[in-house]
Amino acid sequence: MRRRFMTVEKIIYKINEELKEVPGIVCMVLGGSRARGIHHPASDIYTGMYYNESVGFEMRLEDCY
Repeated sequence: MRRRFMTVEKIIYKINEELKEVPGIVCMVLGGSRARGIHHPASDIYTGMYYNESVGFEMRLEDCY
């Protein structure tokens, strides 16, 4: 059986889609070598999240799957 992998762009899109409805999240940013444009195909994907402390946010483990 052939394994199917998502492209990095699809992974980042999926993360964005999953988190955009979470109250308090202001934006997500890409970091590391991918953000600097010096990545290679096996590079990790580093992300950061900015959130509004006055709103806060709550995520349950079951929301992540």
